[in-house]
Amino acid sequence: MERRRLGEAAARGEPPAPGMRRMMDEALEAPRRYFGPGAFGLDAAGRLWVISERSGADSTEVDVFDAGSAFLKTVVLRDRVQVLAFRGSQVAALVMRTAPEFEGILGIDLYLLEE
Repeated sequence: MERRRLGEAAARGEPPAPGMRRMMDEALEAPRRYFGPGAFGLDAAGRLWVISERSGADSTEVDVFDAGSAFLKTVVLRDRVQVLAFRGSQVAALVMRTAPEFEGILGIDLYLLEE
């Protein structure tokens, strides 16, 4: 929770809180993998979908880019998306459930793509 609060303060342009420099240095010394092997997907319209790690614990932000690599939008999907698969106007998301009664259970969510 503290890291999130500090990150939000930094995003607002506030000066770093005491100890923030140490946390930043630790993060740079031990980089983490932000994208899994299924983090990228192409839909039928040639748009690139990239699963990010920016969202909270109960959702996933997916950035969408056009065929020329221009950013189009960010789509927020529920739960923690592991992999995306596209077919026609549909996208299937393999997700790790985050609701307390289903936490840790894998599921597949289907969405219709906007044209």
